Amino acid sequence: MSFVQNLFAAILPSSWMDEMQKSTERWSVRCCRCDNSRSLWDAGGIRWGKMSVGNVQRTLAWCRDCQEVTTAAVERNDAAEDSERCFDRVEAS
Repeated sequence: MSFVQNLFAAILPSSWMDEMQKSTERWSVRCCRCDNSRSLWDAGGIRWGKMSVGNVQRTLAWCRDCQEVTTAAVERNDAAEDSERCFDRVEAS
């Protein structure tokens, strides 16, 4: 885990950390140069709660394949997005 993930793990209850990890694993970081992709959680990031809703965001990140800092897209995985839409419909009814 990254420094930030360890910091949250030290402060938050384990049930919240489990929820945070599941929420973050729905997102991936993709290098815009070589299209290498990995889980946002594995990259050391956190997306949790209402802040996890939104469009694709761009950021600078270190790409292991390119061996340099490049533009990266933080985007939601399609399967998780579909299941969240179904959950939202049930909740709204």
